[in-house]
Amino acid sequence: MSHFVVLVALWLGAVVHPNSVSSSRVSVRGSALVLEIQCQSAALIECIDLDRDGDARLDEVELERGRAAISEYLLAHYTFDPAPSAPSVRTLELVPGGPFDEQRLQARFEARFASTPERLALRCRLFLERNPFHRDSATVLWNDDPPATFLFAEGVDLWEFAPASVRRGSVFIDFTKLGIEHILTGYDHIAFLLALIVAARRLRSLVGVVSAFTVAHSITLAAAALGWFDLPGRAVELAIALSIAYVGAENLLFRRPASRWFEAFGFGLVHGLGFAGFLGDSLLFEPLKTTALLGFNLGVECGQLAIVLTLALCLRWVPGDRALEGQPRAWFAPRWLRLGASAVIAILGFYWFAERAGWLP
Repeated sequence: MSHFVVLVALWLGAVVHPNSVSSSRVSVRGSALVLEIQCQSAALIECIDLDRDGDARLDEVELERGRAAISEYLLAHYTFDPAPSAPSVRTLELVPGGPFDEQRLQARFEARFASTPERLALRCRLFLERNPFHRDSATVLWNDDPPATFLFAEGVDLWEFAPASVRRGSVFIDFTKLGIEHILTGYDHIAFLLALIVAARRLRSLVGVVSAFTVAHSITLAAAALGWFDLPGRAVELAIALSIAYVGAENLLFRRPASRWFEAFGFGLVHGLGFAGFLGDSLLFEPLKTTALLGFNLGVECGQLAIVLTLALCLRWVPGDRALEGQPRAWFAPRWLRLGASAVIAILGFYWFAERAGWLP
């Protein structure tokens, strides 16, 4: 019964102020700390007895009377590890809202650490006692590092922040692993590579095709992941499926497997956009975007190289007739495998296109 009462109380608290949000900014330079919090006056009123006239807003008199209580509440519910010295209040003022905007309060506190910290843990529990769904959008400015952002939301009240100098190596390794995992599980990408390999006549043509494909998808991956341009994800996925169907069908229609570095470059641009679409969400709250992008691209290239070498070595030893009419030996795949694999790849490409277009049940 007691648990039911608690749940009802939490639900009622959320109903009081359902869209409870705040923002915070933490600046660290050396041992100096500055904490800035901007929150809705309504959220404060729900947690502290401030609204003497009952108009659900704060005026300057109410703010002055509640200055100590407000500072104490904010600093008790927004804490750090290691803990700085007792923060002093520098700014505590109202931000007037327009006809359709909520009144907000801006607070600024300053403090110092006993020594320059190497990392920092932030815990935000602002207004959770009345609204467990409160969200705080936090930003950390650490010396000369790029800004780092984090969202304190339901069930997430702790941010273990580490500066770029500490994180750079682990970020690079983590995103390299992510790139390898993504390429090894990207069956459409593997199918495209296989279609290029079975149509290659000699090592030189294979190297040219794979190099063109690599350069192209690296360009669009970097450009799209860094936000230089944005294309609809569905359109990119449809284009990738068509590229697979195209190279598979071309292998069947043309009897001479020629080098295709130009086609590989063009389709590589499209596949790079697909990689960027996958990477975009992972980069959303990652300040070391360049490091992460380099690691991810390296992982993709390592995984791709492993796939190409494995397929090429396996195909080289598959038995069958590699001679074509009046042409040199088809160095990699025998005729029966080249045609059979190309047919399967073309069918898969059309299937993926129909599936991504929503034409299949």
